[in-house]
Amino acid sequence: MPLSIKHKKLSTKDLLARSLYQLIEQKAFDKITVYHILEKAGVSRRTFYRYFSSKEKLMDYCLTCLIDEYYQEKKKFFNAKRSQEVFQVTLEFMYQKRRFLRSLIQSGHYDLFASKFNDNSVVIYKNFGLPWSLSGELNTRDLDYVSKGLIGAYINIIKFWLIKEEPDAPEIVAKDIALLFSSIPNYFQNYHPKD
Repeated sequence: MPLSIKHKKLSTKDLLARSLYQLIEQKAFDKITVYHILEKAGVSRRTFYRYFSSKEKLMDYCLTCLIDEYYQEKKKFFNAKRSQEVFQVTLEFMYQKRRFLRSLIQSGHYDLFASKFNDNSVVIYKNFGLPWSLSGELNTRDLDYVSKGLIGAYINIIKFWLIKEEPDAPEIVAKDIALLFSSIPNYFQNYHPKD
């Protein structure tokens, strides 16, 4: 495919994704029609259906773009010196997206975001140098459980945080999360189940 056609295709898809993103910041996903998206993006129905078979497929692409944007924050993770700073990078990103994410939470569609994030949990776990990463090699099964468990807990905390009318500042929540995650190893080191 020639570069200009590929670029046009990408820019049209991105325009549609941005339009849906902006609409979701204003109202629930279920209240948005394809017509609303077309009007916001300034494209024809035919153009929309050339790229997406439904608004749900566009939503999936929109969430993929959001996760990709999150991956661009990777260099900030590497600059973090303490676990609190690592959490703060994510929380600042999520805080910037809070209107969109809050709308997903309120409309019952946050699970779409959580699922997309979960699908990428192994990549996040392996590549972001997270403070809770286990040392040594993990087999695929263990890596899948560990990454999904930890990322899932984190995503749930973000949901609890962003649903609030006035969410706390990211640095405050980062401190609390760092404290929570740092206490987990201490708990299990001292845990001795009764026989």
